[in-house]
Amino acid sequence: MNHSAFLLSYEQRQFMVKQDDRINQFVAKALRFLIQNVFETLTSTYAVFISSRDLPSLHWLNYIMMELFSLTTAMTVQIVLINVKQKATFEMRGRKYCNIILVDSYQSLLDIGLASNNANFDGLEYYLIFLQARDNVIPREMELIFQYCLDNYWLHCNVMIQTAKGEVLMYTYFPYTAEECYKAKPLLIDYFDGVQFQNSPLFPHKLYNLHKCPLVVNTWPQPPYVGMQYFENGTLHYFGMDINLLNALSEEMNFTLKFEMRDVERILYAIDERKVNMSTSYTRRSVILDRSGSSTVTTYHTTLVAVIIRSPYPLTSIRTLVFPFDTDAWICLLCTLLAMITINQMRRHSNSMTNLQFIEIFLGLSTLYRPRLKWHSLSFLIWLWCSFLLRSIYQSMIFYLYNFDIFQNPPKSLDALVEHGFTLICTRKTLQFVENIPQVANNMLRKIIFDSSDEMQQLVHLDRLSERNYAAIVDKEIAKFYINNMKPKNILQILPFTVNNIPTTIYLPKHSFLIETINDNILRIFGAGLHETWTLYNGAEDYPKNDEPQRTMFDMSFIHVFSVLELSLILYFVSFVIFLLELCSRKLKCLQKLFEKVH
Repeated sequence: MNHSAFLLSYEQRQFMVKQDDRINQFVAKALRFLIQNVFETLTSTYAVFISSRDLPSLHWLNYIMMELFSLTTAMTVQIVLINVKQKATFEMRGRKYCNIILVDSYQSLLDIGLASNNANFDGLEYYLIFLQARDNVIPREMELIFQYCLDNYWLHCNVMIQTAKGEVLMYTYFPYTAEECYKAKPLLIDYFDGVQFQNSPLFPHKLYNLHKCPLVVNTWPQPPYVGMQYFENGTLHYFGMDINLLNALSEEMNFTLKFEMRDVERILYAIDERKVNMSTSYTRRSVILDRSGSSTVTTYHTTLVAVIIRSPYPLTSIRTLVFPFDTDAWICLLCTLLAMITINQMRRHSNSMTNLQFIEIFLGLSTLYRPRLKWHSLSFLIWLWCSFLLRSIYQSMIFYLYNFDIFQNPPKSLDALVEHGFTLICTRKTLQFVENIPQVANNMLRKIIFDSSDEMQQLVHLDRLSERNYAAIVDKEIAKFYINNMKPKNILQILPFTVNNIPTTIYLPKHSFLIETINDNILRIFGAGLHETWTLYNGAEDYPKNDEPQRTMFDMSFIHVFSVLELSLILYFVSFVIFLLELCSRKLKCLQKLFEKVH
């Protein structure tokens, strides 16, 4: 690169801080080592900031950069020169991910204004600050610089100094230690021996252990994600799927939880003012929240569903009689009966069985007909057993109809809701996730909107209605929790289609340095399969929870009436055994005596 801007004239050199060139080269070697062995492993580009309120110090810092450039090869940098009299900026767009900052004081660092430049980005950056100052002012300046780093969530922030003896030392801070929480106390971590720094890594991991420091969490009740319960001693207990995740994070990162209950409408204020470390309770991502806070990876993949009041299947006397079989089955059955009657009619000369007797057998009535020929007996038995099977199934379905609740088939799409003239019920926040769906955007469905932060409000309103053409749009886990635990007076049903997919998240203050560590731990926790366990544990298991048999017409199958059919078979078998015994009693006197005693 062209470093002619750093070449100093003879007149400028006389105002520069006087120092042995060997010490200057020592500092330049230390910076070169950091660039080649640390920053080049992180990124291919970085920014260099030089700021000073003292003109001789500014010249010396420029001279150090000239020495550094003479020792290094080609590199891509952004250079910002700042002094009290002049500002010259070579602007490069984009996030400043890796930064080398040369200053002579804390005030010079403020002059750069780098905090506001990176404040709107999520994630962590790297800052290497070289502080050139007298030994007696370095401790105070470092404390101010590290506090500035902490206030702006600069986690990877190191300060390199050069002492009067020529030593190059590296300092950093740990926000959470066993002695103090959220403090920026300078800590010596490394030194340069002329060839390399002795300890690695240069930017240590600082959040693997938070030493039981408290993190403030903003939350509000929204079961099954967050629930609240007061114990007899007056303490407030928090539970739910989001609370389980927070507890798991606290165990992994070794911090304690301090809950503060604020309404969902005040979440923006809490995040903007950095009053809390995290905010969660069925928190869905939105553009407004993304502007004020940093969101974690998705904590739960959930869906919006439609919930309706289940309508009973309307049965008149005629519909009750034809209920067991559908139309196709009745047509096949009638055609078979007519065909058998026709065949029987054609064989009247060899078969004495009348059509009336044929129908009697079909209906299970007693008959005096006795086949004379063997093939007549065979056809008679086949017809007898076939009609027996049909009668058993028919009787079983009739029994099922009168002893179980049968409901109409539910709508299976939003288009079906439109056809039946349904009205949607949802909160204003939920409306944001469905307003772009064609059926809603084109006003094909009427809407009732609630200005409420409680996502159960639409279910409560639906349960109070007597009309059947209303559908509440709500999160699936919330709907299952309400149906299984809140004892609605009506029988509510979750329709078998997805309205929209909704990811939930945890919001942190913008640019929080906790975001990456929390993301890593969330992925690790969910990789262990704890999501499904927490869902079941908090009462959001698959609907319905109770054992009450409630079926729709679409759900009914042969397996649902098998027990009744099995009972019928047993009774018919007993009757058949008794019939055989009666036949045998004509020849066996012991059976005759037995039947006489019974009669």
